[in-house]
Amino acid sequence: MRRHGLFSNPTGLMLPDWDRSIHLIDHIEPERIETIFIGGYDFGTTHPSALVFVAIDLDGNVYVFGEWKKSDSPFDEQASVFKFHQKEYGFRCFYADPSAKQAILELRSRGVNIKAGMNDKAVGYNLLRELLRTGKLFISRNCPNLVYEIENLTVKEEKAGTTIGRDGQEGYGHFDLIAALRYAVTSFFKQKPERELTKEDK
Repeated sequence: MRRHGLFSNPTGLMLPDWDRSIHLIDHIEPERIETIFIGGYDFGTTHPSALVFVAIDLDGNVYVFGEWKKSDSPFDEQASVFKFHQKEYGFRCFYADPSAKQAILELRSRGVNIKAGMNDKAVGYNLLRELLRTGKLFISRNCPNLVYEIENLTVKEEKAGTTIGRDGQEGYGHFDLIAALRYAVTSFFKQKPERELTKEDK
């Protein structure tokens, strides 16, 4: 893990390369030109639903400039948050937890450009660590809840194979904004492109 920067269920902080002096920056309004806007969405039933808003420049630098996290939020309210940012910034896509099939359908029916993202924890955390280690991930001070999650997501190996956060919650999913960020960046950088339809398919 030390040699190659690969995730392997370590003990301690999940994202140890996080450094406030490097990765936490004052809010900057993203440029609309030559910038790709994507979002990540983690649907919550027993825990909050969460959204992150991400700008990626031509050099592959990732800037998280907004967050939204709320419990018991109806789909109409969630859709209004999506659509405001979609209209304001021209988001390419919002990537969601692929297991949240009904939530994706509900939001699509309300005009949100959202699809199932990639949910591979090992690949996702490896990518986040690589972006931090190489100085290519920046987070706005307008995202205090995401910063809290990054600084508190801790895992430890146990006989049962479970993972426990520093705040005592079991599993990765309770860190909702990190999950949403993982869906966004992993899907954008790692997901295979969809196959184009052939004449036979049509």
